[in-house]
Amino acid sequence: MNLRATVYQWDMHNIIALGVDPLSGLPQYQQTGKRVLAKGAELSLDKTWDFGGRLRASYGIQNAEQHHSHLINSPYHLGKVNISIPIPLITGLQAGYELQYYGKRKTLDGSNTDDYVLSNLNLVTNVPQVKGLEASLSIYNLFNENYLHPAADSNWQNTFLQPGRTVRFRMDYRF
Repeated sequence: MNLRATVYQWDMHNIIALGVDPLSGLPQYQQTGKRVLAKGAELSLDKTWDFGGRLRASYGIQNAEQHHSHLINSPYHLGKVNISIPIPLITGLQAGYELQYYGKRKTLDGSNTDDYVLSNLNLVTNVPQVKGLEASLSIYNLFNENYLHPAADSNWQNTFLQPGRTVRFRMDYRF
């Protein structure tokens, strides 16, 4: 088992941000005198068993500020738990479940989005007939949670409603 704790602090100066070109009036990325300060801590766990199962979990708490105000779209809390296990019915088949927690986030108008929890389910297997081919079937937002992301300052909306449950079939070829 691997258990890790991290404490951090960073200070960024002269950030590049979206501004307006004074001559054309068009949006343009420019260096600013803005400064962002962030302090936080993370705790993570990783455990692998002999039978091929794996558990990973992490939790982070952070405060990111600009001009003594919490940074837009920066959650105070993030958490994730992921477990994967081999499925003995088909050689090479793995099932994975992930639970993600996102804390509230500040929006452009100063309000906060609600915190939310998402669940994802994955099935992954190697395709034995083609060396290097892997197939996966994933269901994201398994329980069809309604949640919002804060918009960027280049949008007129304050928040964006995120997609509900989505299903993805994917094939990867590694050579």
